[in-house]
Amino acid sequence: NQLLMVMEYVEGTTLDERTKAGRIPLEDAISYIMQALSALGYAHKHGVIHRDIKPANMMLTPDNVIKLMDFGIAKSKADKKLTQTGTTMGSLFYMSAEQVQGNELDGRSDLYSVGVSLYELVTGSRPFQGKSDFDIMVAQMQQVPMAPIQMMPDLPKALNDIIMISLEKDPARRFQSAEAFSAALGSITQALHATPLQAGVGGAATAFSTPTLQASATGMM
Repeated sequence: NQLLMVMEYVEGTTLDERTKAGRIPLEDAISYIMQALSALGYAHKHGVIHRDIKPANMMLTPDNVIKLMDFGIAKSKADKKLTQTGTTMGSLFYMSAEQVQGNELDGRSDLYSVGVSLYELVTGSRPFQGKSDFDIMVAQMQQVPMAPIQMMPDLPKALNDIIMISLEKDPARRFQSAEAFSAALGSITQALHATPLQAGVGGAATAFSTPTLQASATGMM
């Protein structure tokens, strides 16, 4: 007469652990994030906001498939109560300004966290650092992160622009859906396939412009 929960066993390693093993190839990093966005898009369509997106909650299986993990503090749009469970130091690095402030959240907050995760996978460091929780929270609300291309001059400018759009403080200036974010990254992947990264970073970047990406970010709900 006892209740039990049966969950899928996911074999693999988290992207957080994977980054510690060495730099992830650019195409792989984009693929992993696009897979995470696919999972998020499904969750958002069903009214579920994850609220704790970070590389430590993205599991990479031996088949190179990303599984989005730990919906333990996920919030339904119908649930108006904001719980504090799981608001750890690790999560603060990935929180949107509106989440730090305790404001009402929608899927765009998750997309900000995806942007922070992509920044970390691409550059090897997080966009915001601090000696205390307070420092990080202030940074999330007020600081403009260093552009990834300043750390990696060979990075396609279009990818740099995508990351910076995803890290906008104002949700209205970010990608408005997981599908819009993923479509922008898909364009980068196509350009990388068309032009080898080592010889054609500039060529890949020139296929896109910030105004085009901005329209993509704001045009899809």
